Amino acid sequence: MSWCDKLASTAGVGFRLNHHFVPAETMLHALAPILDPLVKNGQPDFVLERLESYNLVVTTNDGFRYGAEPSKVNVTFNHRLRAKQVSGGLPQMEMLSSAMPFTKLLPEVSNKLIEATLLLGNSKSREVNRIGIISSTAVADEEMPPGIRRFIDYIRRPWQGQSDFFSIQIVSQLDENTAWTDRCIHTVTKAEENPDALVNINLDWQRTYTKGVSIQRDAISEIVKKAEKPAIDYFETVAEGSMFDEELIRAAT
Repeated sequence: MSWCDKLASTAGVGFRLNHHFVPAETMLHALAPILDPLVKNGQPDFVLERLESYNLVVTTNDGFRYGAEPSKVNVTFNHRLRAKQVSGGLPQMEMLSSAMPFTKLLPEVSNKLIEATLLLGNSKSREVNRIGIISSTAVADEEMPPGIRRFIDYIRRPWQGQSDFFSIQIVSQLDENTAWTDRCIHTVTKAEENPDALVNINLDWQRTYTKGVSIQRDAISEIVKKAEKPAIDYFETVAEGSMFDEELIRAAT
């Protein structure tokens, strides 16, 4: 089982495209085949969060957030709650989204991204030039994966560990060949404003292509398929922690 599954990580997948400027209203209209079926009791089962010049964000009540900009299309998952009235009592919070292991959630998010991209990227000149796969996790200190614990301890070592709050971001290149370059943006934070705050771990694995990929179902489905496994494998490597072992680091230099 993936550590992302154990810690209830949520998933996000996005494409970077060559720029194409269309009004947000046009993008909203393009997503109609996705949004039209989302009706519950005669009401839209989604929320239009943003509708600005060239920027659109729509979140469905089951937790899927669609974002579109001139050069980006993405789908992320976040749990959704709402207050439910109770007869003769205080309102209670109702979970609208369903819990799902990361390794099952990721393909579902990817499929929704593919459908949205096919609807939005309807210009023949548009291409995908990068895919990003994100794992987002909120976890208590004592439940952190060993790799993240080692990473944090290593960074705050000059202060003898007397640093309870932090915001750390490291961007690292992972692999390169003639077809693509892989990198990951590692972001680990614990906010000072809230002493009871969880540690937030965000791993943004990205593959940038030397040559753009045309927006056709088979083509973009293939790059998603080829990106998911190395992204998950890298997340596992980070969590396992051997890459932060000082003995191994010294041996490799």
